[in-house]
Amino acid sequence: MLGSANTVLPRQDPPRDDWSRAARVTILAPLAGLSLMVALIGPTTVLAVAVILLAGIVCLLNEFGAARPLAIAVALCLLIGALRDQPDLSDLLLAPMALVFCEAMLGVRRRLVSAEQAASVDCLTGALTPRGFARMLATELAEARRDERATALIFIDLDHFKTVNDRFGHAAGDDVLRKLVANLRARLLSEDHIARIGGDEFLVFLRYADAPERIDSCQANLLGAVAELPYNLTASAGGLILPPADYPDTAAIIHSADRLMYEVKHAGRGRIQFGQMGALATGGAGLGAALPRRRGVEIFAR
Repeated sequence: MLGSANTVLPRQDPPRDDWSRAARVTILAPLAGLSLMVALIGPTTVLAVAVILLAGIVCLLNEFGAARPLAIAVALCLLIGALRDQPDLSDLLLAPMALVFCEAMLGVRRRLVSAEQAASVDCLTGALTPRGFARMLATELAEARRDERATALIFIDLDHFKTVNDRFGHAAGDDVLRKLVANLRARLLSEDHIARIGGDEFLVFLRYADAPERIDSCQANLLGAVAELPYNLTASAGGLILPPADYPDTAAIIHSADRLMYEVKHAGRGRIQFGQMGALATGGAGLGAALPRRRGVEIFAR
């Protein structure tokens, strides 16, 4: 449950786009102006240092392919400026210095991106980590509010998963977790997201949940994903339909889905129960679908 230490999602502010319009204007405009000055009047020490530093900042912030061509353009401006008069060796070295510095900043950027990806993706299953899911959720909910589009969040917990680890070993348990994520990916839309937030606890985010058919399809897909797991495993799941609105506290949404899943477990396990965020807060009931057990135990939906 979310109350345990290994499943608490960190509070995350909505991610900021480093390479935003403001950043472009703030950095590229003076970089372009200074580079043109260097090419026209030649590189003074102050101008050369400013141009090289700004080009390095661009490479550090920029994660797409335009940074390297821009660095080459800056180096050409430095070279053209150096060749205007009788250049000395220090002037001619400015262009390669700019290229080396920019390439170093691109390397730092790549390492930062790799570290961020490692922190956002679960190494066992390839699903998102709690940190990665929290950042994604804030972004997706903001976009859904802008587009006036309903979304959904599902909290999934495997029933009696500890028994698999105890009887068959942790390697078998790891295979089950990987298979569940693979099964879900094969059945969900490419725009949907899956996260592993605990040992056997998962979150699924549906980017589109406006139509009842989408919820029915999701229920059927979840049934199929769980039915293919070995060892006769079942799962309990609580799903929340999220109308387009401002959700400043995403952790509260996840906690609500967790609470609904906990109610499913107490009602007999092996089921998925959907509710609406507003209805759940006022005690409203949701729609349910039974996750089949292959042991002959009767399961029914509310």
